[in-house]
Amino acid sequence: EMVTRVLKGELGFKGVVVTDWNGGQRFGPAHSVINAGIDIAMQPGNHEEFMNDLKGSVLDQTVPIIRIDDAVRRILDMKFKLGLFIDPFAKREFAETIGSDAHREVARQAVRESLVLLKSDNQALPLHATDVVAVVGAHGNNSGLQSGGWSIHWQGQRENYRGATTILDAVNAVASEVEYAEDGCYRGMSADKAIVVVGEKPYAEGVGDSDELWLTDAHKALIQGCKDLGKQVITILISGRALIIEEDLQASDAFIAAWLPGSEGGGVADFLFAKDGFKPKGKSPYSWPKDIADLPLAPDAEHALFKFGFGLEEY
Repeated sequence: EMVTRVLKGELGFKGVVVTDWNGGQRFGPAHSVINAGIDIAMQPGNHEEFMNDLKGSVLDQTVPIIRIDDAVRRILDMKFKLGLFIDPFAKREFAETIGSDAHREVARQAVRESLVLLKSDNQALPLHATDVVAVVGAHGNNSGLQSGGWSIHWQGQRENYRGATTILDAVNAVASEVEYAEDGCYRGMSADKAIVVVGEKPYAEGVGDSDELWLTDAHKALIQGCKDLGKQVITILISGRALIIEEDLQASDAFIAAWLPGSEGGGVADFLFAKDGFKPKGKSPYSWPKDIADLPLAPDAEHALFKFGFGLEEY
C-alpha cells in the first residue's frame, strides 16, 4: 500500500525500492515482498529459498509478470542513468582521497554542528584553554565506543582503532592541563570541571533492540560522583538514540547529546571550547522522552523532556 500506491503512485517515484540487508522475508514470503513493490531484495542467507519461492510465484501468476517487468525496468533505468553500461568500474584513483585531510575536516565539521546542547548552566561552557579539566569515563578515551555499530566490524568494536581522534586526544590538544580518570572523579583531583563521557556500547540492527533505554548504574555514578565532589559536570552522551536521562540531566551543569562522533573527537573539542567563536547549532531530530512509558512519542508531545527540534544556541 505505502510503497506501490503512495510512493510509486501518488508521489510518482521512478527509482528503485530496496529492502534492508536480510530484510527480504522479514515481513512475509517472497511473493508478498515483491507484490508490495520491492524491486531489489537483499537476501544474504536463504537466497535460494527466496528465489525458488519467487520463481514459483511468477509461474503460477501469484506475482504478475508486469510486476517483474516494472522492477527490472527500474533497475536498468537506474544503471543507465549512472552510466554503468558504459563505464561499470569504480575509479581506483578515488581511493587515495579516502581519509584525506579534507574529508576528515568535513567529518569534524559534521560532528561539531550536530551536537545538541540540552543544558547549559553555571557558565560551565564554553571551556577555555587555561581551564584545568578532567575527562572522565572510558567512552572519552575510546574511538570504538565513540563510533557505534558498522564501524570496522558489523557490531562495531570496543577498542581504539588506528587513525581516529578520541575526545581525550582532542581535549589534550587544546587544554593546558588535563587529567584522565576512567573510573570517576576522586578527592584530591585538581580539575574544577569534569567532562564526563558516558553512553551506549556499539550495536547494529536487532542487537541494539532494548527496553532498557537508560544509562548503566556505573555511568550514572560517574556523573553523580563528580557532582558530589563539587566539580562542574559537563556530561557528553554517546548514543545512537534518545535515552532516559532526566536524573542525569539534573546532576549535570551542562549536557550534550553527542550521538556517535566516530573518528572525529576533535569536533567535540571544537564545541566544548567554542573554537573560532563557534556557537551551538544542533537540534534534536525527535522528541526526547522523560520515561520509557512515553514511547512512542509524537514530535509535539507536551510531556516530552525536550520537543522535536530543541537545542540551545548559546552556552
